[in-house]
Amino acid sequence: MTLKSTLHSLNQAWLRYEYKHTSIAIIMAILFIALLDTTVVAGLLSLVKHLGYFGAFLVGVLSVSFFTTAPAILLLIDLANELDPVALAIIGGAGAMIGDWLLMLVFEERVVRELKPLLRKLHVHEMIVRLRYKYTSWILVMAGAIALSTPIPDEIGVALLGVSRIKQAYVLGICFILNTLGIFLIVLTARALT
Repeated sequence: MTLKSTLHSLNQAWLRYEYKHTSIAIIMAILFIALLDTTVVAGLLSLVKHLGYFGAFLVGVLSVSFFTTAPAILLLIDLANELDPVALAIIGGAGAMIGDWLLMLVFEERVVRELKPLLRKLHVHEMIVRLRYKYTSWILVMAGAIALSTPIPDEIGVALLGVSRIKQAYVLGICFILNTLGIFLIVLTARALT
């Protein structure tokens, strides 16, 4: 068997594999956790801190994920002493909105689509459908909004807003407003304590 035929066989197996995007997401999470306490990541975080408002945008993008929330909050606290709090909150909120949009693209479009047959087998899909009734949808919107406005990772809030059936443009608007307010509160608290 030649290298070309081996690579072709591996590519065909990968294309047939049902859980490609889910596996990639899990591998990326494991890699990030493994690299979290290395000098490479510490250097990257230090670089982001010195980029000013562009760094604030990147910190906003980082603030949405379960794996990067804690370092992002620490960077926000550092940036709070150097940058204007309103501009920092708006630029960080825009970054967080982009981060939430990327989460929606990856998880909603790819991972959820891959996991839908498994969720149906486990009867989770029926529970989600019941949650989508128009009388309970506003509860999901409120719970998602509360989750987005806190320093906890945005995956929870984005998932709740996604299940609630509201349009993606509204979800992104809510993400921007609530992430901006959340960042502004973190910045104000950091400035008050220093």
